[in-house]
Amino acid sequence: MCMNPKDALNVVRNAVQKTAWMAILWMVFVGVPSNSFAFDEWSKRDYTLQATWTVLHIVDWGQTLDIAKNPDKFHENNPFIGEHPSVSKVNLYMGSSTIINPLITHVLPSKWRPYFQGLSIGVTTGCVVNNYRLGLNINF
Repeated sequence: MCMNPKDALNVVRNAVQKTAWMAILWMVFVGVPSNSFAFDEWSKRDYTLQATWTVLHIVDWGQTLDIAKNPDKFHENNPFIGEHPSVSKVNLYMGSSTIINPLITHVLPSKWRPYFQGLSIGVTTGCVVNNYRLGLNINF
């Protein structure tokens, strides 16, 4: 029995979501030894990198809301929220990640923080630039 391409995409999307969440949970709670949860003091660099990510994330949030408000023009590529997310789904996902990202940063040892923050900044910058090129607006 064959499934149609849209159903197959949903199966893959769900598998990617579950795998990504499991990888994140494993990294935070199992992959990092418990003695690494030092909750080290934040440096000026840590605060600057976190602020940079937060600003970019808010821009991405507004652009993603533009996708949600214009499903006939745009589609979302983030497998966590789906191709045509509702405004409430976008707000829940983006709001949650606004809280989760700095919490992950906080539990990481200070020597690992810039790598996680740099990755977060890089991914979010790529999303913002791509959204800008597609003509998306910041639409809160």
